[in-house]
Amino acid sequence: MSSKEICRPPLSFTRANLKEPIAVPFLGGEAVIYTCSSPISGHDNEDAVGVYEWQDEAGVLAVADGVGGLPGGSEASSQVIETLNRPLSIEGVDPVISCLETVNEDLIRDGNGSGTTVTVLFVQGAELSSYHVGDSAMLVVGRRGRIKAQTVPHSIVGFALASGQLDEKSAMQHPERHLLHNMIGMHDMWIETGKPIRLATLDTVIIASDGLWDNLYQDEVLELMCTRSLKGACQELVDSASRRMGLDSLTEPSKPDDLSLILYRP
Repeated sequence: MSSKEICRPPLSFTRANLKEPIAVPFLGGEAVIYTCSSPISGHDNEDAVGVYEWQDEAGVLAVADGVGGLPGGSEASSQVIETLNRPLSIEGVDPVISCLETVNEDLIRDGNGSGTTVTVLFVQGAELSSYHVGDSAMLVVGRRGRIKAQTVPHSIVGFALASGQLDEKSAMQHPERHLLHNMIGMHDMWIETGKPIRLATLDTVIIASDGLWDNLYQDEVLELMCTRSLKGACQELVDSASRRMGLDSLTEPSKPDDLSLILYRP
């Protein structure tokens, strides 16, 4: 089968520490990007983010989170983001799935035990499709705050929360919250694909690493992301999550971690 490159000039940040969110045009709408390392001294950022416009009014937004405690987490997250800038258009082959499977095979072949989570949103016109591996999560929210779509983290706690076995407060404090069922770099890795949805003009989309979801409750995220300018909303989310990371509290969520997110409005 013949193939061809299908990307336009990229915007990506790997192992970066941004001082503030960056707003960029994306497919006629706006995307706002932020990434920064954990406040723990001497820790390098293992997250990576990418915003890529492809041909035919299509593009991807992606957040990857290198798995902590494994070697080469930052390299794994960087590799998956950079590969999304180099997909090939092959008839009958989904380019996002092809990219993720290619990185998975490369990481397994390298044999150093590295891994990463990732959430990728493929946008074409007004239609959005999600792909995710692990616990970097996504929400699509309408202008009145109604959740139109969301991903379920591939973790013990994520599945328990989605099935109603845990409430959100218990999930936040669960000692096994960090344990993953799925990541890129596993022999039995799987890619969950969401049913395509049609975005309305005032819908807001967020994808973020667990530096956000482990420090803010979902209702807090919804309140902040839907009531302000996109860049202002992103800054409020960053500030709120960063404050929580600095707490020493038994009652409020607080987990120092790398923090990366992308907000998008069509």
